[in-house]
Amino acid sequence: MAIITKLLAIILLAGALATPAFAFDARPNPNLTGGSVRIDGHDVQATCGHSKAHRGSMSHARRDEILTRYGLGPREALIRTIRRGKKTEGLLRLAEHDRLDCAYEQIAIDFATEMPEDVVIRAKKTLAEITEGVPSNT
Repeated sequence: MAIITKLLAIILLAGALATPAFAFDARPNPNLTGGSVRIDGHDVQATCGHSKAHRGSMSHARRDEILTRYGLGPREALIRTIRRGKKTEGLLRLAEHDRLDCAYEQIAIDFATEMPEDVVIRAKKTLAEITEGVPSNT
């Protein structure tokens, strides 16, 4: 009896472990899950733009959590920020206080040998644009 019980337990365990392998393609039903995002040939902006337009700003803690989850360290965050090409509020404040030496863009220029070429070019362009538009405090 004990042998049959153990055999049955092993079979049930093997079945439970093998079940995910038989799940071929699980996709949400678009009629039942209104928040799901599936591109299926649609324009990415049309698919993703709606939610982006309606969400608020992201907290620093949440941003850091996401960067950590996806394995994006400080270097990758710097590269992504510069590639976006936006003049962030932080960059504008640094310019107002004559502290562009602390900007991501300046860091990318200072460590140009460790950065992708397009990032260094974009950083130089952004700093040139910001220095033309913000008067110096000196």
